Amino acid sequence: MMESSEEEDDFPSIESITPHSKIDSIHQSHTEKGIRKLCCELLDLKEAVDNLCGNRRTKHLAFLRMSEEVVEMEHELVELRKHLSSQGIIVQDLLTGA
Repeated sequence: MMESSEEEDDFPSIESITPHSKIDSIHQSHTEKGIRKLCCELLDLKEAVDNLCGNRRTKHLAFLRMSEEVVEMEHELVELRKHLSSQGIIVQDLLTGA
């Protein structure tokens, strides 16, 4: 027959058994930490997307302004060419004595 000390070694002592409530608490704590970390990462991602969209909008608006300025400058260039042409005609007329 086995001695009582050998039988006791086969089964864990009551002190070494973790209560179910403590396991639930530990599991809940890890889950909560994971959810909090995920929420923080999602907020960081949202901020990055908002910044990207904001930058894209700003760049698009700047592009539109520059495009308008280019159109205005092209118009001014056409006017300057007309003016230069008319000045050239005047100079030719003065040189020929007309």
